[in-house]
Amino acid sequence: MNSVSTDHHSPPPDEKPGLYVHVPFCERKCPYCAFFSVPKPALIPDYLDALSLEAELYREGWPDEFDTLYLGGGCPSMLNADELAWLVDTLRRRFAFSEGAEMTVEANPEHLSPPKLAVMGHLGVNRLSLGAQSLDPGDLDWLGRRHTPEQVVQAVEAAREQGLADVGLDLIYGLPGRSADHWRRVMDAAVALAPTHISAYQLTIEPRTVLQRRHRQGRVRLPADGDAADLFRLTHDHLAAAGFEHYEISSFAVRGFRSSHNQKYWRRAPYLGLGPAAHSYVAGRRWWNFSSLKKYLAALRAGDRPVGEAETLTPAQARLETLMLGLRTSDGIDLLAWRRDFGRDLLADAHPAVARLMEDGLLRLEGGRLKPTPRGMLLADQLPDRLDPGPG
Repeated sequence: MNSVSTDHHSPPPDEKPGLYVHVPFCERKCPYCAFFSVPKPALIPDYLDALSLEAELYREGWPDEFDTLYLGGGCPSMLNADELAWLVDTLRRRFAFSEGAEMTVEANPEHLSPPKLAVMGHLGVNRLSLGAQSLDPGDLDWLGRRHTPEQVVQAVEAAREQGLADVGLDLIYGLPGRSADHWRRVMDAAVALAPTHISAYQLTIEPRTVLQRRHRQGRVRLPADGDAADLFRLTHDHLAAAGFEHYEISSFAVRGFRSSHNQKYWRRAPYLGLGPAAHSYVAGRRWWNFSSLKKYLAALRAGDRPVGEAETLTPAQARLETLMLGLRTSDGIDLLAWRRDFGRDLLADAHPAVARLMEDGLLRLEGGRLKPTPRGMLLADQLPDRLDPGPG
């Protein structure tokens, strides 16, 4: 089954929303992971009941069709086939989905069996995001993963045998003590599996993780900034040479297989998030659920939405966020959309900064868009403050 991802660059103001569902269960917490998850599979039935209640509470407020569904985590593939079927069927009863909507499930290789993959295909799942992280056994051991490289290969092959052709791999690089040649070999092993998408994340120290504690104890030392930058450039060059489009800092796709759902985040399109710790966004307003399964369940049992906090962006915040998100991507900033949304001319307002950044090889103008170069992507966190025109 082929992906329905498209590579359109400039979404219309009325782009359809996406639906994200956070499945917060895992078998054990990986040492580097800061996403909300709990190793309590016995609570899956309670979670599913609560999720159904949450979907019902939002049913009337989302009359438009969703054109993407993304089951993330945690690890959604910890749900058995019956639980997955119940979850997707429940969402379909509560909400409308476009015909041929992109439906993604994050999965760990060790959780996938032909029967479970067959159920996914029957449910309309047409995109699989596989948490490989590496195809080197030493890397997987260091990262605390429970699968082997062979299980990654088997999962990809099984997915294709069940007709699920759109399979992406998540990889992590920049592990301590690994050489550039080592990372190149990992990429080659991944490319040999012919994935449609590769997400390549540089290992970072996230707050409140086991990795942070080890780092503070001096047991972990990440690559120096210069070495990390070299690894980023190596990743870009190597995957581009293998035919992948580098369309976001950490995202590489065979042409036609970008993640339509993830692009909604970077374009500030509307999306609804269900489940603990899930975020939602509509027209400058963002809210997010409790990062606590206990609080999430209690709120829904009381008939309340499990919203922990919310914010409404000021025009200045919206401008800065548009720059921050857009400059993470190869599409950059749509200058006409900027004028439409903010009533200003970005090139005129920020002309000196734009000129300097172009001279420095960090930005380029193309097709009515201000785009980061690969080197500009590497420094994307520094660009928004330099370009933001400020009040006026």
